[in-house]
Amino acid sequence: MLLGATALADEEEPRPLLAAAYSDEPPIEFDYSGVDVRTDSLIYRAGQRIHALLIEPIMTGWRFLQLVVIFLPCVLTIPVLVCTRAHPPASTPKESWHVWWYNLLARQMELAGPSFIKLAQWAATRVDIFPTELCHSLGRLHANNRPHAFAYTRKAIEQATGGRTLESLFEWFDETPVGVGAIAQVYRARLHAHLLPPPAASPSETVSYPSNMVAIKVVHPGIGKKIARDLRIMHAFAWLIDTLPGMKWLSLPDEVCVFGEMMNSQLDLRNEANNLERFKHGFRYCYTVAFPRPIFHGTSDVLIEEYIYALPMRQFLAANGTVYDKIMSGIGIDAFLHMLILDNFIHADLHPGNIFVRFARPTLRDMIKRIWSSLTLSTPPPHRPDPSVIARLEAVKSDEAAWKEELKALFSEGYRPRLVFLDAGLIAELNDKNRRNFIDLFKAIVTFDGYTAGRLMVERCRTPDLVVEPEVFALKMQKLIMQLRDMTFSLGKVSIGDILMDVLQMVREHHVRLEGDFANVVLSTLILEGIGRQLDPSLDIASVALAALRDFGRQQAGKRVFTGLREMGATDELFLKMWLWLEAKEWVTITWDGREVIRDSDLYMPEI
Repeated sequence: MLLGATALADEEEPRPLLAAAYSDEPPIEFDYSGVDVRTDSLIYRAGQRIHALLIEPIMTGWRFLQLVVIFLPCVLTIPVLVCTRAHPPASTPKESWHVWWYNLLARQMELAGPSFIKLAQWAATRVDIFPTELCHSLGRLHANNRPHAFAYTRKAIEQATGGRTLESLFEWFDETPVGVGAIAQVYRARLHAHLLPPPAASPSETVSYPSNMVAIKVVHPGIGKKIARDLRIMHAFAWLIDTLPGMKWLSLPDEVCVFGEMMNSQLDLRNEANNLERFKHGFRYCYTVAFPRPIFHGTSDVLIEEYIYALPMRQFLAANGTVYDKIMSGIGIDAFLHMLILDNFIHADLHPGNIFVRFARPTLRDMIKRIWSSLTLSTPPPHRPDPSVIARLEAVKSDEAAWKEELKALFSEGYRPRLVFLDAGLIAELNDKNRRNFIDLFKAIVTFDGYTAGRLMVERCRTPDLVVEPEVFALKMQKLIMQLRDMTFSLGKVSIGDILMDVLQMVREHHVRLEGDFANVVLSTLILEGIGRQLDPSLDIASVALAALRDFGRQQAGKRVFTGLREMGATDELFLKMWLWLEAKEWVTITWDGREVIRDSDLYMPEI
């Protein structure tokens, strides 16, 4: 259902809601004086006190009983799982019983509600802690969330915008959500034209995109209190499990705290808006990658952002073998390495559902302007995607042959893909220790020195004294990496994702306790490399990394001019050394086209 809206009759000089989207000014701050909050009254404080001391414990206890009923089937079937592990039936492999129980656990977590759905999705990323089969079962969990009432959405938006009515903000508003998540749901609407900023100064440079189409994300009512109750219950069980023999290395209470911080961060949509702004700033000179621009983020419950008219990456993965596959693969991997190496600000929820594709036909004038803006550090020209391309592809998306032919036609017409990353609520920033660990692991893959990487991972983990057989772990790392040495010198046939998955399994077996951000970055690498190889089986991630390291080298060269070499961090220096080594590898490969020269000259494992 569409909500029709009428234009304002008596409003004088309406302030553009989108002004911040086209300038460097901070977002509009609305006047909340008309919103009756009444948080300072004695009655309000007394009510809050009673709620915290009486009502909330009762609600938490009731929630605990609900969870007992939901997870009782899992508890009752644990003995079957243990018995089949010790004495597997001859007709049924024991792995099938494990998978059956893992799938049962995933189904019950889905029934348990938003907190446990998010917990399952988070646990699926921690291959360093949980068995791979369990992570796969939890990773396939799909939330069937019920949307909240539109009346609440109206109230939340009107309160967030300082009392403005929905009719005064939007020409029309689709009351049916386009997406319902565990924490929030998303609507589509069109802002009033008078809320848009003035047109561009030059008529010849008027940009028809982005338009006044927006996406509105609204947090579910009462979700914060529900999650807080679940977190208290999770923390109690984590503490109980931590007291059991052999479970100390998991540090489950700490993990629940990390999970709680992640959930609370997602509850405040201002964090997502700030993340989007930072991503847009980091990629301001990159015309192949885009993020939706946040338009209004004045409260924690409502986020209004640019609506992206694009196609989901899933459609291209399903078609497989299109003319744009290699281009999109390179763009995606390059964008991830840009986040990791240049910005140390990584999108931690990268999967095909959060990656969209749109198209533009770059002109020589646009390219010159963008190069000039990057050299002069001036504002780059805006992206000019062509919405008509999406309409052309939408018309043939049900016919794979016609889809591929249309893509070939677009390619011949000069259109090139642009990737759009959505849902930036989860990010990862590696501290110097974790960043160094990741670089050492990546360096081990490209320099074939697994023993040193394994030893350093043990020394730098959270609980090195609880590691089981650290020397064996380092030797396993060396064996894994040495197997790669004899496969091929070009990493195009080597799956970085498979290597990292093997490393995470060894980490779990030997109780090498990794930080959550480190595991998130490794998982993002797994997913992006998997998407990249599905699009381009010959993907050479080392060559893509070389381009990012070249940019990093230029960036650090500029810093040294102003701050001097002594100001450079240890990880920055290591990145530069990796860059020089990969340049040497690339040069030798191109010149001699053989690995024996490099092996004989000991360039496989330089002292980086």
